[in-house]
Amino acid sequence: MSRPHDPRPPGPAALLHHATGEGPAAADAWSELEAALASEDPAVARQSRDQAIARLDALEAGLRQRLAAGVPPARFSPLTALAAACGAARETVQSAADRLTG
Repeated sequence: MSRPHDPRPPGPAALLHHATGEGPAAADAWSELEAALASEDPAVARQSRDQAIARLDALEAGLRQRLAAGVPPARFSPLTALAAACGAARETVQSAADRLTG
């Protein structure tokens, strides 16, 4: 039986498992991305990292373009926060991937 989609960002489960051999394996990851980053195959982990970062970069670029084009004042703060969240997520994915793949 498949798990329902969990909207939480990738968690530390796979990192803990690979770093210490303890904790849940990739099958218990919070997301498909976390499971892919925890893959035993470094190529799968790198490809997943690269795809996730590319998607985050594209999303952030689109948000920044909207902001540069001008948005109503009520939308400025939420769009700025989303763009910043993309950057933070990119750093998190990169950091997790670096730890998992060495």
